[in-house]
Amino acid sequence: MPSFNVLTFGEARRPKERFPGGNFKTQRDFLDIIVDNVSLFEEMKRRRLDLVSPFWFGTDIAQEVSANGIESAERLLLQRPADFQGDRRSFFVCPECADLGCGAVSAVVESGGDAFVWRDFGYENNWEGKVTKDDFTNVGPFVFDFVEYGKAFRDLISRLGR
Repeated sequence: MPSFNVLTFGEARRPKERFPGGNFKTQRDFLDIIVDNVSLFEEMKRRRLDLVSPFWFGTDIAQEVSANGIESAERLLLQRPADFQGDRRSFFVCPECADLGCGAVSAVVESGGDAFVWRDFGYENNWEGKVTKDDFTNVGPFVFDFVEYGKAFRDLISRLGR
């Protein structure tokens, strides 16, 4: 029997921050993607990427974006088309607007037999047509049990739909 990675989602927060001159970062509450008890949000921060998962909650804009979060979850379940060329799907997006034009971390998601696989993580936007993978050589591939993966995402979609 193959060894599978374990996928969970946990509450996380990108804190509000004010800068001299009036610029700021908005606080964003979201559900982090956790693989084998390792926060992928923390992995993004180690790479100095200010990105969050598309699974937002807790504010008015989060309610607007939650529909996008559900669509994102459905993309990761392969129920919707990929949001980037090369059949790549977004995992972490701009925390201010969730626009893929601002840049996102993406990967290829595949399903076959009894597993879902996330591989070839990279950073891209939806207007340059290139994927930068250098900073992600140690992220993935991850292999998830088909049934457990589906359950994790059904629970996530149910939570976002509330």
